[in-house]
Amino acid sequence: MDAEFWRVIGQRVRRERTRQGITTAQLAAMVGLTRQALVRLETGVRGIRLEGLRDIARALKVDLSVLIPDMRRPDPATVDEQLQAALRYRGLAPSEIEQVFGFIRALEMAREGREALREEREAELRPRGEDEGV
Repeated sequence: MDAEFWRVIGQRVRRERTRQGITTAQLAAMVGLTRQALVRLETGVRGIRLEGLRDIARALKVDLSVLIPDMRRPDPATVDEQLQAALRYRGLAPSEIEQVFGFIRALEMAREGREALREEREAELRPRGEDEGV
């Protein structure tokens, strides 16, 4: 596996661990790793066997797919970081960069709203009883 793959996995493990208020020492003890091994994983310095990653997912009470990136689609956090760097390179001020991200969030919310409306319309057009298994 390449370094980017392990870096993204490490970021996801750290994000889930910190979100739940678990220290590196606590998570390492829960899964039978040394704290140093967990830190190396979280920083992307080293990988881990699939069984170890599965144990981490179980300890964090998340599906393994939450930790493993879909390499066909970029990780949203990575894309955001790259976009911020590109905007800084183009000379945008931090406030302007935040406006760009606000615009992107508005577009995402509009898309989600359109998808929800479409689903509602489809449900209205569906014959009664079809979605109830009758």
